[in-house]
Amino acid sequence: MEHKNLSELTNEELLQEVKKNKSASLINALLIGSLIGIVFIVL
Repeated sequence: MEHKNLSELTNEELLQEVKKNKSASLINALLIGSLIGIVFIVL
């Protein structure tokens, strides 16, 4: 995977990066929340 400076990206590429980061953050939050929920249920 190629990494570019943000200043080298076009507007379309920047929007795609923002969408990827948002979806990754949402998935991480759901996984962490689920794990915490499971821990509290088991205890």
